[in-house]
Amino acid sequence: MKRRTLLYLTIAVVLAVCVAAVFAACRDRAPEKPVLAVSIEPQRYLLERIAGNKFDVVSLLSANADPELYDPSVSNLLLLQKSRIYFRVGTIGFEQASLAKISENCPDLKIVDTSAGIKRAEGTHGGPHGYDPHIWTSVRNARVMARNMYDAVVVADPKNKCYYHRQWRTLDRDLASLDTTLSALLKPYRGSSFVIKHPSLTYFARDYGLEQIPLEINGKEPSPRDMKMRMDLIKKSGPVTFFLESGHAAAPQRSLASELGIPTAEISLLQYDWKQNILSVADAIAAGAAAKAQ
Repeated sequence: MKRRTLLYLTIAVVLAVCVAAVFAACRDRAPEKPVLAVSIEPQRYLLERIAGNKFDVVSLLSANADPELYDPSVSNLLLLQKSRIYFRVGTIGFEQASLAKISENCPDLKIVDTSAGIKRAEGTHGGPHGYDPHIWTSVRNARVMARNMYDAVVVADPKNKCYYHRQWRTLDRDLASLDTTLSALLKPYRGSSFVIKHPSLTYFARDYGLEQIPLEINGKEPSPRDMKMRMDLIKKSGPVTFFLESGHAAAPQRSLASELGIPTAEISLLQYDWKQNILSVADAIAAGAAAKAQ
């Protein structure tokens, strides 16, 4: 009888300890943060600098996805249902095609166009206007995008406005400093040209007086006649570098660059480390131009 009583007491103590541990864990667990959603990783880089520790920021696209062909999955739509705001880039193909589906599945979701206020480049892609959707490849555009994000976050969480303002001001100063650095680095090489398969660096070229020579015509593979015209332009312009984009089949472009005697540089414009990617583009142009001048 004593043994049974002792056993019951032991079990009771163990259960009490377990229950206490569970309650302690629940008490100490931090509440889940509200969620903000973006289309691509470079946006997440900017928005996390603004949102700080107040929100979790999620991207719909991975760094290796094609933003012009991507179709949101069921899991992506579920992710958006949890989000307070969805920040679209602006005119990316998948956004244009999926807005109706997103609005239908997430009727209460606030959608913010981060390209508002940006002068869009025309004539590089297909469609009625051929707007270039790659606005994030410009530091000056990124400052506008960041301001649009800041304004929307403040509306969503006004009680923390002072916090977001400090975060945004720090980011804006960093972006302004980066633009100054790039301007100084590329000033000696204004007028230089570079080759890239897909016209992803239109805004970067516009900012620093460079010429982008894309192999694609309106976002499509060139015809033999168009390709010949491109080759004539390349030979006449003397590009300083040939950019190979991560996620695209690069072997044909690498072979073409070798044939033309143009140094290559690999870039990844959809990776999270947006600042480093932009610096890599500038460094490759400066290095190629300096080598060519020798």
